[in-house]
Amino acid sequence: MQIISSMLGEQQRPRIACELRQEGVAAAAGVGASGTMSQVGWQPLEDGALQPSLHVGNIVDVHAVTAALKSTLDRVAGNSRDVTLIVPDNCVRVLLVEFDSLPHKYEEALPVVTFRLKKLLPFDTEHAAVSYQILSSTKKLVRVLAVAMAKETQAEYESAVRAAGYEPGAIIPSTLATLAAIEDADTPTLLVNITGHGLTTAIVHRGELQLHRSTGFSSTVEGAARNNEIVQMVNVVSAWSEDNFGAYPGTAYAAGMYSAAELKTVFADAADFHDVLQSSQMLAEAATAHVAKNWLAGVAGALKTE
Repeated sequence: MQIISSMLGEQQRPRIACELRQEGVAAAAGVGASGTMSQVGWQPLEDGALQPSLHVGNIVDVHAVTAALKSTLDRVAGNSRDVTLIVPDNCVRVLLVEFDSLPHKYEEALPVVTFRLKKLLPFDTEHAAVSYQILSSTKKLVRVLAVAMAKETQAEYESAVRAAGYEPGAIIPSTLATLAAIEDADTPTLLVNITGHGLTTAIVHRGELQLHRSTGFSSTVEGAARNNEIVQMVNVVSAWSEDNFGAYPGTAYAAGMYSAAELKTVFADAADFHDVLQSSQMLAEAATAHVAKNWLAGVAGALKTE
């Protein structure tokens, strides 16, 4: 499923991808359009080293984050220095907006999209990096996926990558990157991407993103209370799917802190979750690299171009 081209970066993304999460850094080298990963790496981060938000101040422990980026990228990059950087969902705004029409040329349409976002963002669009992609277009309606990131926040992440000795060639939010690795289906498809502080749920139907929702946990409580929150959040999104498409998601995928097996346990096997990485070809050496598949979902999607 290719629902992204390039967000906040060049159209042709680098073949090294790195995801920076609160929990750690995942990286992979891709071969071919299918995103087959020839090398993978994972480096955990101490709790609190990265605190993603829409405003500057995300990277709390600069030394720890830079060291983790360098250690992970050095394992996979070889002689390459250009990197596709995947950032946490809650340091960007992802919006689905509709227009009666848009100019055909990207450079002419971008100001129109940016103006629409002006009242929807908690930061000034004049100081934001904005990118968009047309999801569908008819004579009367154009559906657009728009991504916005405060330029100061963007610079903060880019500086960390450069301090590690690499160059960020494109920036993509975590869930959008992950969705690109999921195969298309005729029924609504759900993705649950969990961090230590919240989750992002997304629904794709017939190759088009229909819902993208980031929600924070109400407290730092873990265990059964945390799992109950996850169930409630996913149930809200599943009900939205039934209201809009007449069906609950036919397939569900797990990414981030919880594997598919763990989410099945959380839902008492009532939901049939899968890992995003199911193709042995896409996994390549990753299957023997001692890196959990749920940490590699974002980099796999970022490396897939077909």
